Amino acid sequence: MKSVSLVLILASVTFSNPSLAESREERLAAAQEYILVSLEEMDVPALVRVMWKPIADQSESRGTPLDDEQIAALDSLYQQTFADALENLLRSQDETMADLFTLKEIEALAAFYATPEGRAVMRKMPELAQAQQTEIQSLIAGGMALIQPRVKAILRGDK
Repeated sequence: MKSVSLVLILASVTFSNPSLAESREERLAAAQEYILVSLEEMDVPALVRVMWKPIADQSESRGTPLDDEQIAALDSLYQQTFADALENLLRSQDETMADLFTLKEIEALAAFYATPEGRAVMRKMPELAQAQQTEIQSLIAGGMALIQPRVKAILRGDK
């Protein structure tokens, strides 16, 4: 009787948690497919431009806007430094996805990004990142001024 109860308990835990009922290999394969589909429309160079845009904005706000040659040089430097690394980072998320998401969740993401709406979302991601970056930087800058003394105290080990 005990063994039957144990089997029933294990079965209910396994089937109530889909990630236990499916193999990691299945999730990994699905995650790899998702990445291929989702990155088809991703404009990595545009994402990299988002990284250096605050430098240009800050220069302009100080009254010294960058000229076209400086902008081209910044873009070239950032593209050479970060474009391949960023794309590799985006492509390498399959392992983490396989550990975090169920097969059904990964398949739903892939199905969404295969639709015209999903592809449009990926094309617009650099614009979203750009729109939020200024707000995020302001939030961090304002917050850091408030918490920096406490962070230093924590790092020093003050009580």
